[in-house]
Amino acid sequence: MATRAEIRDEIASNIEQLREMCDQHLRDTLAQQTGDLIEKLPVSERKLLKIKVRHAVEGKAWGGAEKLEAIDYAAVPGVMNLVQRGTKLVTSSVGAYIKAADLAKDLAAVLLDIRKCVRNKQGLPDLMGTTMEYRAASHAIYTAAGKQIAKNTSDAKAVSEAVDKLARAVRRQMSAQTVEYIKGLNRRKAEFRKAFPAAAEQYPHLTPAEAVYALYEAKGIRLPKMGGSQRAILKWRGENNQLTGTADQVRAAVMSMSSLTPDAVRELPDDEKRAVRRELDDTLERIKALIQATL
Repeated sequence: MATRAEIRDEIASNIEQLREMCDQHLRDTLAQQTGDLIEKLPVSERKLLKIKVRHAVEGKAWGGAEKLEAIDYAAVPGVMNLVQRGTKLVTSSVGAYIKAADLAKDLAAVLLDIRKCVRNKQGLPDLMGTTMEYRAASHAIYTAAGKQIAKNTSDAKAVSEAVDKLARAVRRQMSAQTVEYIKGLNRRKAEFRKAFPAAAEQYPHLTPAEAVYALYEAKGIRLPKMGGSQRAILKWRGENNQLTGTADQVRAAVMSMSSLTPDAVRELPDDEKRAVRRELDDTLERIKALIQATL
């Protein structure tokens, strides 16, 4: 059973995905799943989260193309160069013999740098990617990716799904890289004081990473504390324990394996991959025993 903190993190991740998804069916499905998660939280939290979901759907990157294209993200110092770098990255990589995970990792790094440049309405770096300037900049890069993909197919739906697939892979990398960046500030204290002076001033008794989390939390912003792949692993591990429960619990546990995708496993550190492999081997043996019991 997921904790409320884990549910909130999953909702925040889903909302971020909804802002950039261009495939309507996938978007509607994710919005429904997010709505179901919201119902698991206290009533006092639901209204605001539902509004955020609705705004994310209504302001999705491709669906709101004209509005986003009117945003002058180039006015933000440093962003234009980063958009050009991201555009060059996707146009040279899409369709080439480059691993999708490698492209997603490199593109996530560029997008995170854009988030650091852009300021949200609280005057803080837009680490959650919620501002119109960030969304316009990322839209420009994903549009370039879509145009590159369209050179190889005339199927608009296939182009849309390919861009969504890239965006999902980038988001998994983004949450992990954001966490890594924040925790890395403990080693880069000069950078911390320059990028987050309010955190340094208001929370001098905390480590730089703790101070950043505290500052954003005080502004009502929940920053990720673990990557998407790590969340998928924890979710699977928690539900996998049900393989020894009732028939309904077993069915639910087997279905939960959909949260553990090959891409999520590939992005893990090598030692974590080995641990997951051992657990998967154990799970396979338990499933075999369950199948045998039905014969």
